[in-house]
Amino acid sequence: MIKVNKELDNFVYNASHNLRSPLTSLLGLISLAKIEKPKEDLLENYLDMMEVSVKKLDATIKTILDYSRNSREVISRDKIDLEALAHRCFGELEYLMGQDKIEEIISIKGGIFFFSDEKRLSVLLHNLISNSIKYRDLTKTNQFIKLSATICESMVTICFEDNGIGIEENLLPKVYDMFYRATDRSNGAGLGLYIAKEIVLALNGKLSIQSIINQGTTLTISIPNLRGTDL
Repeated sequence: MIKVNKELDNFVYNASHNLRSPLTSLLGLISLAKIEKPKEDLLENYLDMMEVSVKKLDATIKTILDYSRNSREVISRDKIDLEALAHRCFGELEYLMGQDKIEEIISIKGGIFFFSDEKRLSVLLHNLISNSIKYRDLTKTNQFIKLSATICESMVTICFEDNGIGIEENLLPKVYDMFYRATDRSNGAGLGLYIAKEIVLALNGKLSIQSIINQGTTLTISIPNLRGTDL
């Protein structure tokens, strides 16, 4: 119980900071615009910065909702076309800067369908894809994100790989921590991999990560195929 309360206190404190920070920036820019009555080019610059703050705020609120839903909603058993789901998740993130520079590779073996919780898997894929886009290696000409999966009667194994900037080995044990950011390039809430881990655990699965700095990162996810399972 003490651990739960401590984690909740940590969540509330950090979530409040992540919500107030872009709001404070936004209010500051609005005040400047009112005082200075800037010319068109400077006003456009202010509006661009306001847009960045609003997007940060929106992303933080969405992440908090994902966290809340995963912790309280029961597991559903949906018939899932993983290839279609992956394409949909990639498409929904096309607004992220740099997404159009990355090759998307999807490879599914062992069948088309399996059974699991589609909402949770959608959040999981969104988090992993957006992380890979944010931490792409700008120095590489051929940037890629590869999702490969093997669907078996009782288990589904998903391998998610990119050739981004990678994570230093000594930081790997911390990447699933709540609000942890492994690089100063991060402008998110620091909950992406934490929620990914919580979703996999909720699905009675396993998640592992391997990464080499300046080479890329690979996550391996194993979840039960809920075909014929009583929930």
